[in-house]
Amino acid sequence: MGIQLPGANRIEQFTKMLDQNLCPLRVVKNIGTPKNPDLVMGIIEHQVLEQPQFKRYTRVSKLAIAAAEEALQTAAIKNKDHRRVCVIFGTSVGGLTEVEELAKYATQENFRNYPVTGVSSGNIGSLAIAVGAHVKANHLQLTLGNTCTASTDAIILGKQLLEENLTDICIVGGAESPINRTLTYGFAKMKALAVEEDVREAGMPFSTSTKGFVISEGAGALILEREEDAMQREAEIFGFIENGFSNNDNISTYESDQTGDKMTIVLKKICGGQEPTYINSQALGLMENDMVEAAAYRNCYDGRVPITSIKGLIGHTFAASGVVQTIASLISMKEQFIPATYGTNKKGFESLPIVTKKQQQHIESVAVTTHGFGGSNTGLLIRNMRVR
Repeated sequence: MGIQLPGANRIEQFTKMLDQNLCPLRVVKNIGTPKNPDLVMGIIEHQVLEQPQFKRYTRVSKLAIAAAEEALQTAAIKNKDHRRVCVIFGTSVGGLTEVEELAKYATQENFRNYPVTGVSSGNIGSLAIAVGAHVKANHLQLTLGNTCTASTDAIILGKQLLEENLTDICIVGGAESPINRTLTYGFAKMKALAVEEDVREAGMPFSTSTKGFVISEGAGALILEREEDAMQREAEIFGFIENGFSNNDNISTYESDQTGDKMTIVLKKICGGQEPTYINSQALGLMENDMVEAAAYRNCYDGRVPITSIKGLIGHTFAASGVVQTIASLISMKEQFIPATYGTNKKGFESLPIVTKKQQQHIESVAVTTHGFGGSNTGLLIRNMRVR
């Protein structure tokens, strides 16, 4: 496992954040609209790959590489030369932050100062290629750009490739660097951004008090292997990806199915009649999204299974969300607790068994749910290896 988040550049720091409910979000001045210029955001303030060889890399690529490096170290893969190693990473906006800066040169017809990195910055495929080049991957290198479910879909695709014996090691994950005016203006126009300047009130999951979600940058990475391969090399196994499923609402690029029926199908497919120990939900303070989560939950469990969201704690990391939620779930299995939903007052969602304080208990399995812009729905069921 590898992580890059506001307040956490190692798994140990992320574990502490989840365990102690430590929120690293802060107010960023003059990033928003004339009406709401200051917004709560998730900013990574530690240095990320500042060495000269990474000078021309986009920030999103550097975040992905840093997360992948830690994941490989954690997995203790020392000799991969004789095995097929692929990279599958998800991103929604790729190098948009750099492209926004490049656009200024282009609109001013300032060719002289336009950087040579322009094409690479605008190509989302550069994300997986950058990770692959750094870790010397010798197989498929693929970037998925299908909105906020992309890293969850990357995990599912990696699982399928391994099961079909089409590769041997999958470095999967997601990365985002979305702190720019293009996104803040865009989501502000949609009235989807949290405008509260109190960190505890901005982007509250599962609450009608909130006015939107909190934008956050981040990256996460996992190493997937076939179980027998990991056991043969006596690796520490953090969990088992038991099931994954994805579908789409098929309404439009701007709408999602508010009935929650498609997300209900995802939950039923991944759980197969089982009840997970808890659900790690993508609820993020965006009412349209959170209502879908609530509807799907009621259709499947009706109060029997605890549900939590880490989005109030870290903000919304777009396409990196799924892998970050998965890493949080694996941490919870190892440390034996359900993380709390930071900040929520549960207003309008009182009937849901939302975890508002850390619950210390044995974790057998976790259902992870993710949604994406335009109605994509993806879920995973992760099982504790110690109970298989």
